[in-house]
Amino acid sequence: MPNHDYDFANQAGSLFRGDLNNFAVAVQSNNAGSADPVISYSTWSHMWWADTTTGWFKKRNGSNTAWEKMFRSTGMNPLRHLVFNKSTSYTILDQEMGDLFRATSALTFNLTAAATLGDGWHVDIMGAGGEVTIDPNASELIDGTTTATVRDGETVRVYCNGSQFFTSRAQGVYTGTMIDYCGAAAPIGFLLSYGQSLSTTTYAALFAVTGYTFGGSGASFNVPDCRGRVIIGKDNMGGASANRITTGGAGFNGDTLGANGGAETVTLAIGNLPAHDHPGSTGSKGSLTVGAESGHTHQVRIYTSGGPGTGQSPPDGSFDTSASTLALPTTGGGSHTHTLTGAITVTIAAQGSGTAVNKTQPSLVLNKCIKT
Repeated sequence: MPNHDYDFANQAGSLFRGDLNNFAVAVQSNNAGSADPVISYSTWSHMWWADTTTGWFKKRNGSNTAWEKMFRSTGMNPLRHLVFNKSTSYTILDQEMGDLFRATSALTFNLTAAATLGDGWHVDIMGAGGEVTIDPNASELIDGTTTATVRDGETVRVYCNGSQFFTSRAQGVYTGTMIDYCGAAAPIGFLLSYGQSLSTTTYAALFAVTGYTFGGSGASFNVPDCRGRVIIGKDNMGGASANRITTGGAGFNGDTLGANGGAETVTLAIGNLPAHDHPGSTGSKGSLTVGAESGHTHQVRIYTSGGPGTGQSPPDGSFDTSASTLALPTTGGGSHTHTLTGAITVTIAAQGSGTAVNKTQPSLVLNKCIKT
């Protein structure tokens, strides 16, 4: 459609009429055309232009030296941005500015030449199934290097300044981050972390962070097994060990990333008990008191060989039927005491059953998820 500078020069009637008609058409079309206005049509600062070839709505910059792309008409809402799911590598075009490209697998997005895209061109790229590579045209750079990477689960905005590209990344969750999650299944971009084996190629970004620290070899690696475990800080973070988690005390080395230990219960041994006594009292050993005794007699037989009364006993100790029997009185013993001697044994009954002690801290059960 005709372009117009909205200025009417002094001219013959027929030329003036043609100029006026072009002005009316330009106003009616909102300054639209298949090609950007050229200098002969006298552009000016902040002028609007609708490119009917690409669908771009453009605005002249403040210094009236270049066109700035504002938004692109999609045939519906001109401010609407499209979302494209891509599973194979793709070249992003000029007219796709402002759109979101969602990569459902590991792939490469190639960019059109920066000079073609122009200053202010931008798109958003989301990793949703693998690591994404952004590759500028030919030798052009992105963030000062040849390619850029979008991690799985990350969204990055790519900008062009007319000669090279830059990225803007939100402060998101980085691969390998562990989170507590209230849901039953892991959210998008995360996995439940229960020690399972994963492919080193499918989850290349996560493998680059963990390696084989938590198990695995070759083409597979394991994520941390967080089932029934709490996570503690590595004891030597920053270089020096704090010696709060040691092999001698905790039973595992807190300086080793991925080390684990501990138990739900513990059975105490005698060596775990503090030194102590079991007090007891038996009293004194005591004494035995015998009361006073009255007099009594002892019957004594007298053996003789020469007749009664001689006071001689038979030499062979044989009994003599001719012996006489005499009753010899004894005097009574006075009151006296017998002291008891010897050790006294005291037995204390055993106590306790050896039941294991629960040492679980107050806890709340949630799922542990790891960012892929």
